[in-house]
Amino acid sequence: MAREIVTSENKAEHDAKKLGLKKEPTIISSQRYLDDDIVNKKLKNKDFNVTLSKPFEYEGKKVHVLTNGHHAYEAARLAKVKPNYKISTDTQDDRNILLKSKNKKALDDFLESHYIDSNFYDVATKKDFF
Repeated sequence: MAREIVTSENKAEHDAKKLGLKKEPTIISSQRYLDDDIVNKKLKNKDFNVTLSKPFEYEGKKVHVLTNGHHAYEAARLAKVKPNYKISTDTQDDRNILLKSKNKKALDDFLESHYIDSNFYDVATKKDFF
């Protein structure tokens, strides 16, 4: 069996494949800080529950914001398993309503409401998204 060579061009697809994800949709976040103790606890407890926003389109890509479960996502990555994804409902996260507008200002407001501590980045590649 041939060994796959991972390059910067195919790293996102390779990582997604390892996690059992399709390349699309892209999952972004603005939270880079992770507490190692929390990640290790989630890894030990096999708590891989991750909440995503409803999908939206950005420059032709289907995108979700990782809204809850950053530590669980990292624990799943370390365990080499797919996280347990759940899409938030409008009742659970009223910020989803902003996505219904389909205008740039509403999308900017939606993203600003999810800002935590860094530029938004693709969680699979760790590269800045914007």
